[in-house]
Amino acid sequence: YKRQVSTQSTGVNCLYTWSEMGLLNRYNSFAPVRENINCRWYVDGQDTFNAYADAIESARESIFIADWFLVPEIYLRRDGSNTTTLDRLDKLLKKKASEGVMVCVLLWRETSFALKLNSANAEKKLESINRKNIHVLRHPPLEPLEWSHHQKILVVDQNIAFVGGLDICYGRWDTPAHSLIDDCHLRPLWPGKDYSNNCRASSTTAVEKPFEECIDRTTVPRLPWHDVQVSCGTHFFLSIILNLILCLSSSSRWSGCSRCRRKLHPVRMIRGGTTTAK
Repeated sequence: YKRQVSTQSTGVNCLYTWSEMGLLNRYNSFAPVRENINCRWYVDGQDTFNAYADAIESARESIFIADWFLVPEIYLRRDGSNTTTLDRLDKLLKKKASEGVMVCVLLWRETSFALKLNSANAEKKLESINRKNIHVLRHPPLEPLEWSHHQKILVVDQNIAFVGGLDICYGRWDTPAHSLIDDCHLRPLWPGKDYSNNCRASSTTAVEKPFEECIDRTTVPRLPWHDVQVSCGTHFFLSIILNLILCLSSSSRWSGCSRCRRKLHPVRMIRGGTTTAK
């Protein structure tokens, strides 16, 4: 069945109801078991990032991203001589934000004495692209000592959701061939720090300089990365989007901003003011 949910008085009730449903779900989860879901698996970064680029370009209303580590300058598409800077994540998001698409990014505020992910740099760069339509939250407010956000999520227009193990960061893009070398300095598949081998040198040193080499690609092999991502459509996205909304809405930084509060209203975030619940 379908019912239209208004944007104001029912917003809190929606979150409350969805949370209370967890008492009835398996393992007391906030999300119910979803059946008859259309899914597609992507093996390795090449297929995953190509699908990301296609999904982002198709966005008409909203883009949600959650990552443990994110580098704005990562190339999502890499097609040799046909690759341009427009294939980078930051350029794709800039284009969609200029079209009025709302972009929300949730990043882990890393434990800096242990990891130098420089999420502050990603926040600064992304929000400087379009301060009206790109919003970045580093969470939690204080650096954690015992845990991290380890989600890797992309949700576009709340029609398709990607979840899995691939961050949009250095070293994750790879092909099934898992090449060890890439010594072409003119058009490398792995430019700058994306050619990485954390066994030899950390790619998180000077994260804010993405095109500065961190290892000598003529003598040191890159470290291959094998991982998977899955995309799901239909009402599966409701469980994913609720998880992101709860984190975003809980931030005192955002809740204190009237513009962000309107943008991040639990129901306004779903199809521009109304949502179709199934």
